[in-house]
Amino acid sequence: MDGHGLVTGILKNAVERVVIRKYRDRTNYWGRYRNLFSGLMIARGFASNGAKVYITGRHLEVLQQAARQNFEGLGEIYPIRMDVTLKEDILSVVDNIKKTDGKLDILVNNAAIDGPKLRSSFTDEAKPKTQSFAEYGRELFDVQSFEDWGTVAQVNVAAYFFVTMAFLELLVASTKGKEDSTATVINVTSGGGTYKLSLGYFAYACLKAAATHLTMQIATDFSLKQIPVRVNAIAPGIFPSRLTTSSQEELEEYTKTPMSYLSPIPRRRPGREHEMVALAVYLASDASGYTHGQEIFIDGGLLGVNP
Repeated sequence: MDGHGLVTGILKNAVERVVIRKYRDRTNYWGRYRNLFSGLMIARGFASNGAKVYITGRHLEVLQQAARQNFEGLGEIYPIRMDVTLKEDILSVVDNIKKTDGKLDILVNNAAIDGPKLRSSFTDEAKPKTQSFAEYGRELFDVQSFEDWGTVAQVNVAAYFFVTMAFLELLVASTKGKEDSTATVINVTSGGGTYKLSLGYFAYACLKAAATHLTMQIATDFSLKQIPVRVNAIAPGIFPSRLTTSSQEELEEYTKTPMSYLSPIPRRRPGREHEMVALAVYLASDASGYTHGQEIFIDGGLLGVNP
């Protein structure tokens, strides 16, 4: 999903029967589906547990291919085109789901772009010491524009706000007639918003930090207004995606050596699909009914050794 995941079927007792099959042994998403990997993992996990899932993004043909991927379970995945930076697109999907389902139990905000970067990949070990300080500063100045930063802000932060507010009516509608019931918003942020190292992605890291703060603000606002919607965030570390590395081999190497980080990932491997799915299903289910306004890291311990 290069956009968002909209889930209309509640995951009843999902944690007790969550499907956490290790798809990595059977499916290689690298290549065709790298642009939507984390969102696709969550969508497949929800559908495997019986949910009706809408996946959205700008490229309908990519979404259609993703929706045809096999998974075990009783749920369904429906692709819908939506550009999360266009209000008219967002409202069109809201109207569509309102007419079809009348409610929305779970909203996953997953849109992200990496934006301008200094290095071509994470494995480029270029350091400022190979340049004069002036050359280093000028390279950072020249490689990006104010417009680049604005685009990242629109997709990685503002879209989360506008999509959440547009769907708030349908989220609240899912709680009607249910005692002590809440709808759920899950924002996919990033460990990059907390790590002090930029890895050359200054705009991406800063604006992922903003997405984390936005999550807390919305959660607090909803709490004070007694809106029955829980808002939490998942902050992934290194999982396969177009935002990490350019190949599976590079990804594996990146998790075992420090490279651009101070220390390698303690688990010495990238994250796996069933691990992302289990956390997302937990946050979407009644088992997390007492969890609100939290960001949960799933990074194999990377944050602990890279402050």
